[in-house]
Amino acid sequence: SDQSKHLMLELDQVSSELQTSIGVASDGTNKGSIVEDVLLRQIRFLSLCHDVLAKTTEASKLNALSSSEKSSQQVKELAKVFHQAVLKYNEARRILGSNGSASGGAEQEAVAAFKILELLSSRLRKGRVEYQSWACKVLDSCLVLKDHSIDVVIDSNKSLSDAFDILSLLQEPLDGYEDTTSKFDNLLVNTLTVFAKDLFDRVLLPMIDINTAPSDISNPYGRNRVERHKTPQWLWHSQNKFKFSISDMKSGKRQTYRMEWNRDDLDIDNTGKPSEQKLTANDRLNCFTDVLDNVESLLAFVQERALFGRKDLCKTVGSYLFMRSEAQNKRPKGPLLTNLLSLLNDVLPSQETDFFVMMEPLPKAVNEFDQKMKDIGFLILQKEMKAPLSDFVVDLERKYAEKRRADILAEGHSIVMMDYHNTIQVGDAPARTIISDKPYALESPREDPFILTHCSVSVVAHKILQLCRKTLDEATSVKRTDGCAPFLLYRASRELFDLFRAVIPARHGLAIGSIPRCASVMHNDCVFMAFNLLTLGLEYAPKFKDPTLNKTCTFVDMVPIFRQFAEESLGEIVRRQKVQLVEIMESRMSDFQHSLALNEDGGGNSWSEAENGVKGAMYHIEQVGRACSPILSADIYCRVMGTLIDTVFGVLLDNVMKAQDISEPACRFVNALFGSTFKCVDVFPRGEVEAKVSCSLWYKFFAVGRLMNMSLADISHALAEGFFRDVTAPELSALVKATFADSDKRNKVLIALSNSE
Repeated sequence: SDQSKHLMLELDQVSSELQTSIGVASDGTNKGSIVEDVLLRQIRFLSLCHDVLAKTTEASKLNALSSSEKSSQQVKELAKVFHQAVLKYNEARRILGSNGSASGGAEQEAVAAFKILELLSSRLRKGRVEYQSWACKVLDSCLVLKDHSIDVVIDSNKSLSDAFDILSLLQEPLDGYEDTTSKFDNLLVNTLTVFAKDLFDRVLLPMIDINTAPSDISNPYGRNRVERHKTPQWLWHSQNKFKFSISDMKSGKRQTYRMEWNRDDLDIDNTGKPSEQKLTANDRLNCFTDVLDNVESLLAFVQERALFGRKDLCKTVGSYLFMRSEAQNKRPKGPLLTNLLSLLNDVLPSQETDFFVMMEPLPKAVNEFDQKMKDIGFLILQKEMKAPLSDFVVDLERKYAEKRRADILAEGHSIVMMDYHNTIQVGDAPARTIISDKPYALESPREDPFILTHCSVSVVAHKILQLCRKTLDEATSVKRTDGCAPFLLYRASRELFDLFRAVIPARHGLAIGSIPRCASVMHNDCVFMAFNLLTLGLEYAPKFKDPTLNKTCTFVDMVPIFRQFAEESLGEIVRRQKVQLVEIMESRMSDFQHSLALNEDGGGNSWSEAENGVKGAMYHIEQVGRACSPILSADIYCRVMGTLIDTVFGVLLDNVMKAQDISEPACRFVNALFGSTFKCVDVFPRGEVEAKVSCSLWYKFFAVGRLMNMSLADISHALAEGFFRDVTAPELSALVKATFADSDKRNKVLIALSNSE
């Protein structure tokens, strides 16, 4: 432009005047002092600015060229000139510095110098965008990715190789404008990464996962490109082998290399997607090797035709698809490598017999694939670094065992996530047998202490134990005794119990702590687990062929944990129910103790409230019994019911025995109230006989209730027969004093009680 020409003339004139004033020789050496050094730097600065302006003016011819004249070679030469302009601009920027020392410290000269640099940087930034736009258009037209083909177009006017070189030249940063020009840093790398992403999304991923539809990608190198991230779900099918064909088409100055691929028609299900086939282990191995062959064929074509075999370009694309070559422990795996590793892990069978089929061919196929990727430059490894795929198959047996362990734990996780309320009956031992219905009758000893009492456990616990036994059966039947499979399977069997005790309390903790039925199920599950854990190790240890497992296989260390869980779950719910029973009764019996001194008219309201409180407590116990009786074993159920009934007995006894005065009508009411309370025997399977054994306060409660309807003579007679043996002498003395007026007969009874004490 006219402005640029005028600026160039001014720069020439200023530079010439400065050189004359300090007597600079023709060879560029100076004869002056420190001042002359400053002036020389000014001259060098102006000379560089002149060169930058001249080269940017020459490089701007890109827009002046017509489409027919814009050959890639011409553009490349102009890009080299533009690159030299950037280098000279950076040198001028460094001479000037940030404090304006190139102008000798004069503020006016520093401002002028920065204005010159600002003008030049504006021209450089504009030119950089123009060259990038041209190179990206060449890439768009020369690299065409389709659903079933890749086209590489070689045009004399639009050379793909020259476009790569131009992008490489544009990567030089502008000093002082790092923030605004950071998008040009690693421009070639970023462009090739975008190409690698499109190659994976549109071509490679559908080859690996036949259930993945190719993405519709437009403007792949533009700013508005939308990236697609997908985690494939492997769909195994026998028709995973693609048929590739490579063609070479020529039309005038254009030559197109095309790779096409297709596959036989797949079986489609009702959803319109390919149906998965149940393949043998050998079929799955062939399927995986077909995938490796497909990927290898495609990348070989890309390396030869699209990237021209250039190592730097192949390394960049491979860094995205596979992994970066730096920092082995921190390198992120690329999407292609991640998917191949997932697919390789999925190839491993679930049966040991199938595993031996692929022990040799699978590592061979993987090693050949990795070597091919190294040869064509997509997989770059540093010294002592192993390829991840090859490293995966080094210890294939461990990978197989780890996969089996993961599958078993996944199955266990699905089990513990089932509905926890479904139960199943286990155990075949009879409940405890009462010798007689006499007080303090003892239970008969069981014939076999290692028989589980008949009860109900959750389907979850039952299935977890079944899965554990199945895992141990598999571990003991492993043919190779020198491998790690038995150890990992034995570990998985133990982890199933850890999974149960970790998930169930966390997932159902609120219900277990507040609902009697859930707490009963949890209690039985833990007892059931502890019972089986006692003998599980003894059952399977002799079956292991490995001498170490033969001696160390045990589950006894888990027994205390499950017993503690059982005790805590049932104990907590029983404590909660006891608190609720006390609240039900005390809310209606606040004046009951004092009302016992009144007659029927005075204490009627308090007595009726007390009667309602007892009825409410009995109803609550009945509901708890209905919830727990189908779940708990008979002996545990009776203990729970006995504990709750003792709570009711305790509240009533406490109110009666602390009364200072009990009237005659109150005695009759207490006798009737205590008698109605004995209806609680209905919650026991064997009625009163089992209630007497389960309730520790039964005989004391019965004796106090009968005392309310006795005379002093009856009391003396009952004392001689031992009827009040569960009531202490001080308690009985207090009741006699509260119930009977002072008399000689009462004194005789009290003396007899004091002597017995």
